[in-house]
Amino acid sequence: MSKMSPEAAARAARIAQLKKVSDSIHKEFGGKEQEKLVSFLGDDEPIPLQRFTSGCMPLDLALGGGWPEGRITELFGSESSGKTSLLYHAIAAYQKKYPDKNIVWVDSEYSYDPIYAEAIGVDTDFILKYDPRDGNEGFEVMKKLAQEGFGLILVDSVAALGSKEEMEGSMLDSQRMASQARMMSAGLKVLNNIMARNGATIIFTNQMRDKPGVMYGEPTTTSGGRALKFYTSIRVELKTIGTESVGDEKVASKVRAIVKKNKTAAPWRQAEFAITYGVGIDMFIGVFTSALELGIITQQGSWYSFEGNRIGNGKLATMEFFKNDQEAYKRLEEMVRNAPKPTKSSKKPPASAVQAKMDRLAQVGKPAEQRGGNDADGAAGDFSAETVEE
Repeated sequence: MSKMSPEAAARAARIAQLKKVSDSIHKEFGGKEQEKLVSFLGDDEPIPLQRFTSGCMPLDLALGGGWPEGRITELFGSESSGKTSLLYHAIAAYQKKYPDKNIVWVDSEYSYDPIYAEAIGVDTDFILKYDPRDGNEGFEVMKKLAQEGFGLILVDSVAALGSKEEMEGSMLDSQRMASQARMMSAGLKVLNNIMARNGATIIFTNQMRDKPGVMYGEPTTTSGGRALKFYTSIRVELKTIGTESVGDEKVASKVRAIVKKNKTAAPWRQAEFAITYGVGIDMFIGVFTSALELGIITQQGSWYSFEGNRIGNGKLATMEFFKNDQEAYKRLEEMVRNAPKPTKSSKKPPASAVQAKMDRLAQVGKPAEQRGGNDADGAAGDFSAETVEE
């Protein structure tokens, strides 16, 4: 039997101490159900974060793979920017992945459209729709539903989820001021704890408001105070950037999604897609467009190729090929999801060039005999007109 090195012995002793502390806390504070309050991370392999698709491939890539499960997400933007449509697509995707889990729609805007939801693919028979009288009651109900095992909770929207003081008090009551922000802060504090322990996923939509008198910086904000911004793992801003028409009739809105916060992947990624009125987002078009951008499908002239083979002359013929060959489409979708996201070429100079400029800057003001290098090139003087990007 080989002798353990001092480093290995010290490591084993620390692990044993941590396990002892973990077991002690678990025994004392675990309660009747022996809830696991402390986890020793060295025991098991890390569990990857589970996700479900947004129903839009470009948005999935921007999010890092889809909506994260067991987390809080916020969708916000101007009117008619696709917030509610994305909630319907989230329901359809969640039902497809977890057909036995329950879903609740908190309809504080009273805008749920079952016909549009069914057109997108939602099974409305297994959705609980709740119309809150006020936000305080809404948070109590959401807490109860999360404890009852509801997997997905959708709130449309935070702006319409007024506090009890707002709903029952006078419009002139001074107590109304900031009452929604206080309600959101208190409610999210409790709800975040409950949903984390029960694996519930919550997606809020929110509206935009202008900041009065702002001349510099961000001119808009969202309703409900700042608490939701901190509790969310993902915040996505939606902007309508145009429309698509067939003849004189407008049939779809072009939307840009900007991931302004992401604790599960890189933030500040963007995605653009179209939402067809009455139909929603076409997942197939999203996969095809993303495959072109990633170079999985290549184009030479009017011909498109996939896996080294020409598959169609023109976009319509190429898309028809994938619609007729579901096996090829599944391979395409898998390749798009697993493809590394391309990075744009950086405008920053190489690190060596930046260091060289900093070294030259350090020489400014020193006597000639103390300067390094050759002064004949005038490097130090020229540098004063340049800008170093950090």
